[in-house]
Amino acid sequence: MFRFILLFSIALSYAQTITLADAQKAYLSANWAEAAKLFSTVCPQLEKGKQPECVLWTILSLSQTGRMEDFSTAIKKLDSLIQTSSPQDPIYTDLYMTKAQFELYLNKYDLSVISLRHAIETSRVSQHPVLLKVCSAIEKAYRKPEVQALCLKLQPKNDTLTSISSSFIASSSSTITARSSSTILPSSSSLTQQNTISNKKEWVLQLGAFSQKENAALLVDNLKKRKISTQIKEKIISEKTLYLVQTLPFTSESEAIEYGKKFFTPLNMEFRALKWE
Repeated sequence: MFRFILLFSIALSYAQTITLADAQKAYLSANWAEAAKLFSTVCPQLEKGKQPECVLWTILSLSQTGRMEDFSTAIKKLDSLIQTSSPQDPIYTDLYMTKAQFELYLNKYDLSVISLRHAIETSRVSQHPVLLKVCSAIEKAYRKPEVQALCLKLQPKNDTLTSISSSFIASSSSTITARSSSTILPSSSSLTQQNTISNKKEWVLQLGAFSQKENAALLVDNLKKRKISTQIKEKIISEKTLYLVQTLPFTSESEAIEYGKKFFTPLNMEFRALKWE
């Protein structure tokens, strides 16, 4: 009995030392199995309103370990989370967008379209660029008029781009860059300088490397909600494509690091200053 109490006390003490920042660090380092374990430990400790998003990160971690058993667990957790959520919840669209991607991976195209439609119906304009990428992936595998119609619905409208400061501009298939008057920019830069990047801007901050573009886009979207502009860059390493989430370029390494300390350190996010390629 004493041994059981001792082991329980040790386990409880360990759980209390794990933080959300630890789990996020493992995720951004692409250590999926460790991230899933840490998120599972820390999520129950959070306030009730913050738990659903934490569980979603657990699900995303499990889906990328490469083990079918973990992927099956991720699907079950996602279905359970959807059942306890409502269309009014901020995370609702993200849940169905993730479900659509899982079903696409399993070649369940009909179900994937249904989930995508649910995601679109409850989405905000700022989420359309990421949804469009998911829709395009489904359309590529499942060429049906209904999918084409959904993708067209997500296309940005020229007459609204200038009036919606929270919208993304998807500049290519590998980059999503938020450029708006409300975007937080480095203190020594102006909007004009950001739109016309000079050769002197040689440094960026890297926030994560992902094996799936959708997960990189999810991080970009989450940062965009905090009015922080980032972009995705594709890089091939050992014949594998990684999707790097980076800031816009800075004129110096010190400027980049100061920006990271100001905006990412308070979010418990790690970053690295790299030469901009």
